[in-house]
Formats: sequence, structure tokens, C-alpha cells
Amino acid sequence: GATDFITLTVTVNEASPPALVPDSLALDFGPVRVGTVAQDTLVYINPLEFSLEIASLGIDAAEFVVVEPAVPFTISARDSVGIVVNFTPVFGVFDSTQDTLSGTSNFGNLAVPLAGSSLWTNPAIDVEALDFGAVPVSGVQQLSFVVSTVGTAPLIVTSIASGDSQFVADKDSLAIESGGQDTVSVTFMPTLEGQVNTFLSLTAADTVLQVPLSGLGGQPFEGGIFIDFILAAG
Repeated sequence: GATDFITLTVTVNEASPPALVPDSLALDFGPVRVGTVAQDTLVYINPLEFSLEIASLGIDAAEFVVVEPAVPFTISARDSVGIVVNFTPVFGVFDSTQDTLSGTSNFGNLAVPLAGSSLWTNPAIDVEALDFGAVPVSGVQQLSFVVSTVGTAPLIVTSIASGDSQFVADKDSLAIESGGQDTVSVTFMPTLEGQVNTFLSLTAADTVLQVPLSGLGGQPFEGGIFIDFILAAG
């Protein structure tokens, strides 16, 4: 008898293996003060039944550095590996630094956005020094200077101290927003005759500003006349 043939078409759709699964969609270090280093860990999970070989990891921006693990490395089946990343903020950068942690494996690529911003201040003082000149013992002379700052963080001065008790500042701390300024007044009240030289130190988190101070303590008033002037005139 005749033989009948039936043609069957079988279509096989090969499923792509699951991609590497990070425990976070991004690493955002937030604001970090210049002079410090922030560190965070991105955990990559291997959901497959076989090992994954990570061939490369890379970040373009120099502010971000992969600390560990060294490449290449293996993520065992149903296991995970933490990728440790450091962020080092840079002085003078106003905008947030953004980049991507990218890598390659034998099954899929890695791509995780990174972000971090630099906290910094750039304070300035509008005088090089304060010279009070000659002031009689028990007399008073006052001079002022302006402190200003630019940057991405406020200038927080936690201490304003004179190296000699004959000079007294009218403030013991400052908090100045970026782009702002404040005035500090210093009073010279000599208790002894003679030349006095010292510094007024303004201490902030990452800097110390110093203003040279000088003054001459003269002889006390007598009858409303500064004795040193009489002697100089006579």
C-alpha cells in the first residue's frame, strides 16, 4: 500500500538566561565632604544553576573606584558577590558626579548608575591683618573684618579664639551659607605697655583661618591726655 508522510514543523524558542540581578538599581553616595572617602557595596546575585564568570568591571569617572573584587572573578550558582565601590569627592565641583558601573560576563552585562556630590567650602577674609596701632593701657580700640565663602556647603566655624587675652572677638562661632558673609569685630584692650603680636584663629571642620593681630599698649591717660603723645611732643 501507499505510505503517507506527515510533515511537522517544530519551533524551539530558546529562552535567554536570567540577567544578573543587583540588590540595588543604583548606588547614590549622596553629599560627601571633600577630604573624606565614602564606600558602598553593590551585591550582585547569580540566579542561575551554573557559575557566572565576570570578565571586566569599569567606571569612567575617576571619582569612583572599584575596590574589590579583582577581575576576573566567579559568582557561583545561586550565590552572590559584593562589589565594593569608593567615591572620592573633588574640591571645586558644584554638580553631582554621575557615571555607570559597567561590566561583562559570560551571560549578560552589568550596568548600574552611580552618583555622588562633593561638599566643600572656599572661605576668604577681606583683610591680611588687623593693626590696632597705639592704644593706652585700659583704653579700647575696635576693628572689623569680613568672612565670606563659596562652595557647595556652608562654612561652619566652631571656634574663634585669640592668642592673647588683650584681643577679644565679638563672636565665638560662625555659620555662613555658600555665597554669604559675616562680620567679626575684634577689640584691643591692652593691660600692659608694649607691643603685642598674635593671631585670631577661626577653626572650621576642614580648615583654620588665621588673622594676624598687632597693637601697642601705651602709658595710661593722665588728665585726659595720652602720656606717650606728650613725651613724643616734648
